Amino acid sequence: MPLGCLVPARAYEVKGLLAAGRKLSGDPRAHSPLREVPERWVMGRGARVAAALAAGESIPVPALPMSSLYAARRAQGAIVGPPAPGSRRGRSA
Repeated sequence: MPLGCLVPARAYEVKGLLAAGRKLSGDPRAHSPLREVPERWVMGRGARVAAALAAGESIPVPALPMSSLYAARRAQGAIVGPPAPGSRRGRSA
């Protein structure tokens, strides 16, 4: 999920504002599967990490390099990015 969907349109008026969970920006088709609790936990965690990294670098969240966020989330054990071609991730063995 792109970080931009957690950045509300008014983020430049209210610095550092992120919206996770049901408040994310997306069309109804994309939003529907993201209403469940585990997905909201993941969004919240990503938003918290992005906010902490941006604050640490004194930059707005939209300017945060995605490579920094990906590295931080991988270090926490998160699966980040699309599965590699031919991988079995997401399938039962």
